[in-house]
Amino acid sequence: MLRSIDRLIDYISDKISDKKIEKNDIKIDNIKEQLDELRKVNTLLDEKEKEIQEHYSIIEEENEILSSIVKGESLYDIVKKIVNVIEKFAESSMGSVLIKNGDMLWDYCSLNLPRDYLDELSNGFPIGPNNGTCGAAAFHKEPYFVEDITKHENWLNYPGILKKAKNFGCVSCYSSPILGDKNEVLGTVAIYCTNDMICRKLHKRLLDWSTKVASIAIQKDKTLKELFNKNQQLDGILESSTDLILRSDVNMHLTYANKSFMEAFDLTEKDVEEGFDFSTLIHPDDIESFKKKYQVLFMPPYRGLHIHRSKTKSGEYRWYHWQGCAIFNKYNEIVEIQGNGRDITEEKRAKERLKNSQKQLKGITNSVNDAIIMFDEEGNISFWNPAATHLFGHTEREAKNKNIHNIIMPEKIKSENTTEHKKFINGDFKDIVNRTIEFQFSKMDGTIIDLCLNISELILNGIWNAVVVVRDVTARKKSEQKILRYFKEAGKKK
Repeated sequence: MLRSIDRLIDYISDKISDKKIEKNDIKIDNIKEQLDELRKVNTLLDEKEKEIQEHYSIIEEENEILSSIVKGESLYDIVKKIVNVIEKFAESSMGSVLIKNGDMLWDYCSLNLPRDYLDELSNGFPIGPNNGTCGAAAFHKEPYFVEDITKHENWLNYPGILKKAKNFGCVSCYSSPILGDKNEVLGTVAIYCTNDMICRKLHKRLLDWSTKVASIAIQKDKTLKELFNKNQQLDGILESSTDLILRSDVNMHLTYANKSFMEAFDLTEKDVEEGFDFSTLIHPDDIESFKKKYQVLFMPPYRGLHIHRSKTKSGEYRWYHWQGCAIFNKYNEIVEIQGNGRDITEEKRAKERLKNSQKQLKGITNSVNDAIIMFDEEGNISFWNPAATHLFGHTEREAKNKNIHNIIMPEKIKSENTTEHKKFINGDFKDIVNRTIEFQFSKMDGTIIDLCLNISELILNGIWNAVVVVRDVTARKKSEQKILRYFKEAGKKK
């Protein structure tokens, strides 16, 4: 349409020049002026039409590149397409993309810039207010334009780079920063122009377009790398864990199992892929209680604990402590169950052995006639056997956690006032370990008895304890006194 108008203007102009239109018929001068104005308008319209065509062509290129990003093409291939689009639309120009790393910009993709020029950038290019075009654009976080690189101070600061740029005919350089969602600098896009007559508006439009698309591509690549690294870390943690970790669908079919789980039950990755039913491993006597606990996971708070036996690869049933929780999708529907299990077989056996040992110890201490008392260095009682109850009149419940001096009260002790007696009364128990102390004691009913205390020490969980065996030696003392009296009387008769 615009070209037809242009031809019509040329035709009328030619007729006037050939004087085929008489001056008497129309005002030729006015027509010429109007034709000139019309030609100018037509030129503007022609430029606008070209600009619109370029705009839609760039949009088509953008759609293609965005499609490549969605498909997961490599970052370099995507950036390469961006540079190709710049060089396709900007005649006599070369595109370049630099990526920020630290405080430097590094060449990432420059398809047609000479090798010797890129060698000048091989050690990176610093970001700063007076550092070339790209360094300044990255520093200011806004587009930076240098119309004449031979006269601009930012380029004069780098004579080596300037010389190489002049060698390939660079006249001007435009650059714009690639900014992330948090306004952080990711890199820059630059356009090197070798013709000072080219359209500046187009270059600015290309920079605006290319930096936005490059930002999407770089941020997606960065996110994917971060996710990959985190997945690698998570996989490393899961696979190195000695705990058994699994995920299953709601019907108990495995969707994931870590290395420890598969090794414990002799499963393969194929078993997991095929959805092995892990409930078949559970001991028949435990399966009903397990199923009841499993249903608890589908109700608030959607987590629970269970202890049951499972058949291992050796054929042995071992005890496992499991923690389970429900996994939800975005629609708040339960789609999976996650479990974390730990082999507690040896722990249960150790507890059973300890329990049996405690029974044996209790049986022994309950059957002896001597009182056995244990207390810490402060004198607080933690063990009290039945013989102690019989001897002192206090039950185990009454004596436990009481101080020994509340039971064997100093004022009820009648002694020879030896050093050992004083230390016992003062609570200096550590100083009388492996000693034997004898004294008379007044019982609750006022009866005076003779006691013999053997004190030894026992360290439990790093805490010092005294173990005291107390024996009623009243009968022995009376026998000794009778024997002494007998020999005294016998000696007098002689």
